[in-house]
Amino acid sequence: MEFNLTARKSLWLFSLIALGFYLLDLASYFDYVSTNKYFYEFYDEYLNITYETNLPTFFSFFINLLTGLTAYLLYKEERKWGWLAAAIFFTYIGLDDALQIHEYLGSYFGDAFLKGGFVSYYWQVFFDPFFAVVGGLIFLFLVWQFKEAGCRWCIVLLFFGYLFYAIAVGLDYYEGLDTDLSWLMDLLRMKHKMVIHVMRATEEYIEMAGAVMILSSILHLHPVKISVR
Repeated sequence: MEFNLTARKSLWLFSLIALGFYLLDLASYFDYVSTNKYFYEFYDEYLNITYETNLPTFFSFFINLLTGLTAYLLYKEERKWGWLAAAIFFTYIGLDDALQIHEYLGSYFGDAFLKGGFVSYYWQVFFDPFFAVVGGLIFLFLVWQFKEAGCRWCIVLLFFGYLFYAIAVGLDYYEGLDTDLSWLMDLLRMKHKMVIHVMRATEEYIEMAGAVMILSSILHLHPVKISVR
């Protein structure tokens, strides 16, 4: 059986899956789905979107890996080094998300060199410049490829995909400021711990949605055939 993964299919299918993970997380966290302790243990281990090494993390890894694979297929066809750079970059994003590379290295270098000299998470000092420069260059390359292909919708998808990633980084920075969040607690009528969870869940969902948009934009140039036997 063959499944032809097009830009439109990926946008709808993966966006619904990402939204499903997000809504299921909130519903489970606030006990709207079940109060059974065994279900909560299952949720906490496999579905909590704010944790690593579970189903939402695997989904994010899969999306970025598929983006890298699609870019690599385009490199094999066109022999443009920009596609190879994109393949490596998005594959690394997926591996980084799954293995928490930026968190571990950021904490290590932050403790060694910053020693409390940054108001938010240390990883942003060391990794944000890399993501901004390399990701920005790849963005310009992709925009140029989409212009050559005459796909304005691809540029729109790509722009919003990058924008969503930027918003997720901004939310992560704000959360790391360790503020009392009293205004948000009053607005949502939640305790501090609940507000933190909602912020982190929203950040992860926005990041997944952005990854889906970037994948869908590239799939317009090269749909992927998936064979299941």
